[in-house]
Amino acid sequence: MKIIFKKIAIIAVSAMFMIYTATAQQGEKAAGGYLSLAVGDVVTNIGVGGKFQYNVLDPIRLEGSLSLFLPSKFTVNDGWFGSQSLYGTLSMWDISANVHYLINVSDQYNVYPLLGLSLLGATVKFLDVKDTETGIGLNIGGGMDFNINEQVAINGEIRGRFGEWSRFIISVGLIFKFN
Repeated sequence: MKIIFKKIAIIAVSAMFMIYTATAQQGEKAAGGYLSLAVGDVVTNIGVGGKFQYNVLDPIRLEGSLSLFLPSKFTVNDGWFGSQSLYGTLSMWDISANVHYLINVSDQYNVYPLLGLSLLGATVKFLDVKDTETGIGLNIGGGMDFNINEQVAINGEIRGRFGEWSRFIISVGLIFKFN
């Protein structure tokens, strides 16, 4: 009976230790802003955005973000319109939900691969026509956090957005951590 009790006690203590270790970063939150450059087939846009991060477990972080890409001009100059160049504008917005797997390189650096989904809206104005489209995409990429101190970090990220309006997005920003 004593042996069974000791085994149960060891299993209980071990389970509590594993739960504590797994949730050491659980609940840590961060929010911040960023500048981004989005490169696609038609145009390159400069964007601004905000993000919110939540650590679900020690290595797993969820992130939600909203990006607004400023209108960018594009030119159409081919045989259909003669020798005349015609101009249009493209503006976009992006709402993304990503999962990061944090790899602690040192006390100051974390790197992470990311995977997620995004909803992107695009508005094209060309001649007297305005068209708006919305599409779902897959995000694949990676990033790095450089901790300035315990509350502030610089964040850099590169991701590809695949689907309608596929884009390659590079962003740099500041993150403010809180509990």
